[in-house]
Amino acid sequence: MPPISTIASHYFVKWHPVARQTKVAQTVAGFQTMFQLSAAIDLGLFDTLKLKGPLSAEQLADELRAPLHSIRALVGALCESGYLVVDGFGRYLNSATSLHHLTSGLDPSKDMRPWVSLMVKLAPALATMTDALRQGSSVLEEPGETEQHPLWTHFAKVTGPMAISNARSVVHDFPHGFAGSVLDVAAGSGQYAFEVVRQLPKSRVTLFDFENVLDVARAVGEADATVDMKRVTFFPGNAFTDTPPDVPYDAVIITNMLHLFSADANLGLLKRVHSWLKPGGHVFIVGICPPTTPYSLWEGQSMMRAFSLVILAMTRNGKAYSATEIDDMLQQAGFAKSTSTNLFPISTLIVSKTV
Repeated sequence: MPPISTIASHYFVKWHPVARQTKVAQTVAGFQTMFQLSAAIDLGLFDTLKLKGPLSAEQLADELRAPLHSIRALVGALCESGYLVVDGFGRYLNSATSLHHLTSGLDPSKDMRPWVSLMVKLAPALATMTDALRQGSSVLEEPGETEQHPLWTHFAKVTGPMAISNARSVVHDFPHGFAGSVLDVAAGSGQYAFEVVRQLPKSRVTLFDFENVLDVARAVGEADATVDMKRVTFFPGNAFTDTPPDVPYDAVIITNMLHLFSADANLGLLKRVHSWLKPGGHVFIVGICPPTTPYSLWEGQSMMRAFSLVILAMTRNGKAYSATEIDDMLQQAGFAKSTSTNLFPISTLIVSKTV
């Protein structure tokens, strides 16, 4: 049964004509708000208010070096959407939401600026949604699964800080006293592999991804004094066709990859991963897995459902697979029945091992 708040909201909107119209207006305005947030972040508005606020519109215009009428329009819109507040003297301040989620110096698990940046990058693909729905797949000339796609370089850059929290959860699930070798497939920013190095001092990791993405990961690792780069190897290549060095491994991590490809392609990949593991070796899969229930039990699940449409618009054959579907693929590939855990804010960790 869905939560009482969901039922109440449904019937209020259903029977109240103004509420129905307002819901549509708020949805349209929400898309505009994303771009307003992106502009405010790029201009440094939230950081400026964090350091020097409260400030008047005139003072903000001087600080941000932008025309006064432009800043007035932006701060007015952000006040309406709840990202700024006005004091008794007509000066602007960050709201609690902006201060704790849209400014510099935050804990990576709380910083939402990378999400804003990523969604702005995805906007052109989402604009093709109608054609994608009619065709049943992406209509982009370069869909998301294209080798060396520039989107994944950007993805690695902006999501690295956010990945740390989930990476800690993954490492927490490693066998106690783990001291083996780890292969990180679709390594992205490298934070999952680097967290293994940080937390498990006797481990060794290999990052496996396209060269353009590994360049980002290498820079992240070299800039982080907590990462012992002597225990890190980088291997550029395609996981569907290339074999990494030093097989077999004690564990393999796969992050945000399976949803880009068809079930058949993923089954083939998981069979390859199985062959790269030692007997009893573990596989850790992180991705966004929509719920199988017809309604959402918590707010993150509504974002998971929306992700299914993002994948439809971005890929030729991809799909946002449920945890159950991924478990089926794993078992067909020779793995044991998996376990799954929700990770903040919308990811799922699926763990299995060879049998």
